Parts: sequence; structure tokens; C-alpha cells
Amino acid sequence: TTTTTTTSSTTTTTAPTGPVDVSTTLPPTDDVTLYDSTADLANDVGSFMFAGNAANGRQRRVLIAFGIADRVAADADIRSATLILHVNESSSDTDQLYGIYRVTQAWEEGGVNPPGDEYSGADADDGSPTWFFSDFDDTFWSQVGGSASNTAIATATAGGAGSVLRFDNLEDEIQRQLNNPSQNHGFMIRPVSETGFGTVRRFESRQNPNTLGVRPRLQLVFRRTGTTPSSEDTTTTQADTTTPSTAALVLPAAGFDATYLEDGEPVKVAPATINIVGTNSITSASLQFGTLPDGRDERLEANLAGSNLVALYNPFNGQLTITGVGTAASYAAALRLVEYNNLDSEPTPGSRTISYAVFPTTGATLTGTTTVTVGTSVCYPNGTLIGTGADYRGTRSTTRTGRVCQSWDNQTVHTHSRTTTNFPNAGLANNNYCRNPDNDPIGPFCYTMDPARRWEYCDVCGPEVTRPTATVTSADTTTRSATDAPTTTAEMTTTAAATTSASQVATASDLTDALALNGYRNFAFLLTASGLDTVLESGTYTVFAPSESVFSALSGAEFTALLNDQDALRTLISFHIVPGRYTAADLAGESRLTTLDNRTLFVQGSGVRISVQGVPVVNTDILAANGVLHEVSGIFPADYTTPATTSTAEPTTTLPDSTTTTVTQVATTTPGSTMKPAGSIFNVLISDQDYSDLVFLAVGSSATAPFNDLNNNYTVFAPINSAFTTTLRDALISDRALAKNVIDYHIVPGTYKMADLTSGLRLRTLHGFRLTFTRNSDDSRVAVNGIPITVADIPASNGVVHNIAVQPLVPPVSTTTTSQTSTSTSTS
Repeated sequence: TTTTTTTSSTTTTTAPTGPVDVSTTLPPTDDVTLYDSTADLANDVGSFMFAGNAANGRQRRVLIAFGIADRVAADADIRSATLILHVNESSSDTDQLYGIYRVTQAWEEGGVNPPGDEYSGADADDGSPTWFFSDFDDTFWSQVGGSASNTAIATATAGGAGSVLRFDNLEDEIQRQLNNPSQNHGFMIRPVSETGFGTVRRFESRQNPNTLGVRPRLQLVFRRTGTTPSSEDTTTTQADTTTPSTAALVLPAAGFDATYLEDGEPVKVAPATINIVGTNSITSASLQFGTLPDGRDERLEANLAGSNLVALYNPFNGQLTITGVGTAASYAAALRLVEYNNLDSEPTPGSRTISYAVFPTTGATLTGTTTVTVGTSVCYPNGTLIGTGADYRGTRSTTRTGRVCQSWDNQTVHTHSRTTTNFPNAGLANNNYCRNPDNDPIGPFCYTMDPARRWEYCDVCGPEVTRPTATVTSADTTTRSATDAPTTTAEMTTTAAATTSASQVATASDLTDALALNGYRNFAFLLTASGLDTVLESGTYTVFAPSESVFSALSGAEFTALLNDQDALRTLISFHIVPGRYTAADLAGESRLTTLDNRTLFVQGSGVRISVQGVPVVNTDILAANGVLHEVSGIFPADYTTPATTSTAEPTTTLPDSTTTTVTQVATTTPGSTMKPAGSIFNVLISDQDYSDLVFLAVGSSATAPFNDLNNNYTVFAPINSAFTTTLRDALISDRALAKNVIDYHIVPGTYKMADLTSGLRLRTLHGFRLTFTRNSDDSRVAVNGIPITVADIPASNGVVHNIAVQPLVPPVSTTTTSQTSTSTSTS
């Protein structure tokens, strides 16, 4: 080998070669199953495909495509072609003759991945091929069951489980597809005779996690004619590059390590200098993860549009395969485009080794490795902290109340022991940025430049707060410990002097800590900003904390305005604090509570259905050393005076500068209330006690937005109270995410009156899945998913409401939800 450092104009001459026979194996680009069913069923990206007749006689057919024109050189002469499928499971041990047919209409995979054994498929989604649609639900097949030739191109016999279905002599058809790309729509595979029952075979699909030779593959041998000598002028820059005299994959001698951050963009896994030398023709290449700590959320991606190469990633084994005969230069260019991405919301930090294998037409496999190091952001997309934020290395230098941070290297204004010497890996050197050197469970903090406030937490995920200049009038001194020695968690001790005794140290489970540790970060932030956190240091209290979503709805300007008006802020916070400890059981026996500022709160209900000021209590009895915390679904309205009468009044929190934010909740009709225009869907529901369970669940799960949306129309299929069993009601109350999914499944965008709900109509809900409608024989009644509509066409200003009384609608199991599984074995 020789080593050079040059910038030069290089002329490369390709020597003429004679005819070359090339062998290659292509995986499918698309494969799906068509299900003979009155419903629109699909299986696009499942692990299996099905062909044959189910136990009830219904047919299954496989569609499979290989994108020949995009993956094989246009001048190739196809010498042989064989398609191989592996029988994973069979309903019959009797051999059956299968045919392969030419598909005559365009189609492509959708995104449906059925649960369980996949025999029954799953509801089709946009773009899925189904028995009736080549592109659900926009384009019909020209013939039901998939448009294909009537005569088989080839036939083969399928045996039982473990056998192989092998179609030989496909070279003429592959050549035709290569020469006529616009007519290349792949193949259909089905029994030659589609009669009988229980003959279906299950084959592994291209997405199957088993890589041991069972996925479908097309084996090709083709011949390319010799190339004409040509010269190609290029200008290249090489820096300390080793040029091997034999074939090699060229990577930097020092290695290559890309850094990926959770909230960042995908990163290239190979350096721009990667190259393939010493060979002229490549048949394929693969990139393989060594480990996948985050499973299928980790992936390799490559956009090779405009290239003759195709990249396919298998999420089950972490392998990216690039196929198609090409030059070394084209493969090197493809490798430079490969990117790492991680869809996990909290990716596992650490290194991922990626192994390369490049397969020349002749000669040994070329190998190499690169590394991707995954770092983590400390913030979720919704602005809340991930974990403790110990990895935060941002530049926020103000606390959550706007105080400027003191440099960690300085011992003025406050002395401390959180120094670079004691915490060398905590990012403290030469800065005054918020950090969490001792892994405080609440999050990053800093010592402040305010003599009256020793240290404070930082909200590194929220908007930066600017604190107005003010005169310090009290010794509001907070210390981290009496000795200030390094500890594994930050002490949370508030005192009236710079020195504290052991008896004054608050436990980590006081109410302020309980708010932060249980996710009520905004209310905890506002409590501290108001100064009322110090009041909680003596005595016992009950705190009603509004859900995080209430404050997330505020704009940055509204939030800042609230922080800057101490009177309004203290009024708001004190109205949610009651002296004394009141558990849920205690609240059931109370009708009135007196708040911290001597105002009155009205209490109604018992058990899991308690409301305060008309606002549902959605989470109860979060205990702390100095009291108890309850979560409520909204901010308490100050003018709530008639708890016996409910309406759609929307209490408002008045912010400084006449800015108001409206918090949707169940409230009362009182003079001066902010009202939704009469007749909204929310008005319809709240005005009828038969819908009280639905309203309670919708408010508790933050699912009321469509009901109050006056810019769009909706149709709501509203279950009345009798439709909910006690078990179901309690389950939905305890699982707000599930409750929102169920409620969204009852809401359809648009207005559909009784006359519009024709038999066979399918409407997509806010949940994403469709509802199916049927009418009885005399057309007098309509059922949705088989459940009768008992009262129809209740008008609202933003849509229409229909009653259902038998039971609520139950959405299908989501294929993306790992907490629910389905093992359906139906073959209907």
C-alpha cells in the first residue's frame, strides 16, 4: 500500500471487460396479503403472508413485487430467475398446486401490521391494498380480489409447514419487467384451484424477524455486455489516506464516531471519505447493528432515490441491506447517505457499533465498522424534564423565578461545595449554567446571585423567565445543607437564616417535593414563584393541583404575565390550598372548605367522583409529610356559587395586562361567567344529566376540545350513563389515556344526520379507526358497529349528537400499543 496527501485532478480509465455473468439475490420491495372479506382487511407490514382458502372458504392471496427496473442494470440479459417462499405454517398437510400470476394494476404496501398470528388481518388504512381496493379507499381494483392475469406464469407445489414453494423459469417475465418498467406491478401468488376449505399456507414476509433464509427472495443470474473504455475527470482531496493495492472498504484509521441526540436530526453513520477501492462491481452491501438497546425504535435509513440501488431496513434484526448491481463508486455514495435515527422518546445512552459487509461481484467480502454514540436530551417534546436532568449541558443561567445563577467556580455571593473538584464530570467548569451535579431528584438547580435566595431549581425545559429588579426586604435564605458537603441528592431545606439546624430540614416528601416528583411541575413552579411555598413549611395542608395540560395551554406571554403579577399569582395559588389534611374520604363528608386566603370552596360527590368548585378531582390522595395532594382537571373558578346547577360556563383566569386564558371544565351558571355560545356540543351534553358520565370522563381525560370547537363540526355518538358498567366506568376513570381513546372513537369530524348514515357507510373517527353503519330491513333504525342509535339528530351549533344506550363503542386494539395484545385465531 501507499500513503499520499494530495489535491489533484485525477483521470480514471476503466479497462474494457468481456461479458460477465452476475448472480444476485433480491428481497421484495413490497409484499401484502389480500383477504376475501366483506370488511376491508389488510396486512401490509406484518411478519407473514397468506395464500389459500381459510376454514370458512374465504380466499387469501399474496401480492409481491421486487422493483426490477430500479435494481438491475437496464442492459442486463436475464439468464435465470427463481422465486422462493418458505411455508411457515399450513392448514393442510396435503400438497397443493400454486400459481404465480402477473399483476396488471399498480399497488404498494400501506402501513397495517395485524396483531397476533395475522390470519384475520386488520382494518385497512389509507393506501393499503385490500380485496376491493388497490389503494384503500381511493382506487378500486379493476377486478375484485386483485387485478392479475388469468394464466399462471409458472406453477409449483406447496407442502406442509417447513416446506419451500419454489417458482423456477421466471427469466422471461423478469426480462419483460426490466424492459417495460411501467408495466411492472409484481406478482400474485395463489392456489391454481381456489376451492375447498382449510388450505391456506402462511409464508414469512420480507418484514419477518427470522433472517435464516426464510424470507421471500428472487434469485437472479444475468449477463452484462462489456463496457467501453472511458475517462472521467474528477478533482479529489485526500488527507492521509491509505490506498490499498487490493479491494478494500476504506475508513479512517482512527475510526469514525457520530453523535446522535434524542431531540436532534438523524446523523450520518459513515464519514464523507468512506470509499470502496480495488473492485469494479458490487452486488450488495449490509450494515448491521451490534446491539439494539431500544429495539425497533432504532433504525438505519438511506434515501437512494435516483439511484439504481435499493435500501431495505429490517427493524427486527437491525440490518440495512443495499441491493442492486452497481459500481464501487455508486455503493460508496450510498453508504455516505446512510443515517441513524432513534424514535424512542427516551433513547438509551451509549455507543452502537455498526458493522459493514460489502459484497463484490468477485472476490472476498469487504468489511469495516463505525460507531454511533447516543446522547440524551433532558426534555420531552411537551416541555417536561426527562428523569433528573443530570445530563443537561445547556446554557440556561437563570432559575425558574428568573434569578441569575452564580458561577460554580465562585464562592460569592454564596459559598458551597458543588465545585468542579468535587464533581469533575458534572459540567460545572467555567460557567454559571443550571446543572444537577448530585442527581437531585427534582432536577437542575444553581446557586443564585441574589443574597436573599441561596439556591433555586431551574426550569431548563420551559421558557426562560426574566425577573424584574427588586429590593430585597427579607432574609429569604435557602440552604442546601448545614455542612454543604457533596451528597447523592440535593437537600431541600428552607430556613429564615443562613445557617440551618438538623431539625429544620424538610423531608423529600413534603408537599413542594410531592408536586414536583409527581409531575405537577408548572404548579410547583408557580407555587415557588408566588412565595407561598414558605407557608407550607409549618402545619398541614391540602393542595389541589390543576393538571399539567391546563398550564401547557397557556402561551409563553400569558405564563410570563402571570409570573410578573405577584398579586394575581398569589390569589390564584392560595385559592387551591386549604389548611388541614383532607383525604378523598374526608372530602366526601364536606360541603365547604376554607382556603388559605379565607375564601370558600364547594365540594360535591364521593368516592371516585368528587368535584371541587365544579371541577372534577381526577387523582386523589398523593400523601406528603405535611399534607395531601389532589389533582383537579382545571383551575377553580372564583365565582362558583350554585353547585346544584351545571352548565357550560367556562371559568377564566384573569392574567395581568387584561390577558385571559380559558380553561375548559365543568362549571356553573353564574352572573358574569364566560359562556360558550348556546347550543355547542358541550352545551348539549352538559345540559342533560344522562350524559354526566361521558362529560366527567371527557373532562378528566382532556378530551373536550371537539365539543367546544366552534370552528369545525363534529358528529358525536354519545353513550348515556346506563351504557357504562361500573367496571368499565372505573377503568376509564383510572386510565385517562384509555378514556381519551374511547371518547375519540365516538367522535367523527363533520355533521352526519340520521338520513346520512346509509347502510355500509364507514366513517373515520378522531381515534383513527372507522365506524361502520347498518340499517334494519325497513330502514327505520340505524346501528353503529352493531349498536343501535336510540335518539338521533340532537342539533348543536357545531354538529349533531346521537344517543347510544346499549354500550359504549369499543375501539379496535391498536397495533402500536405494546400494553395490549391480541391472539385472535379467527380465519373469517
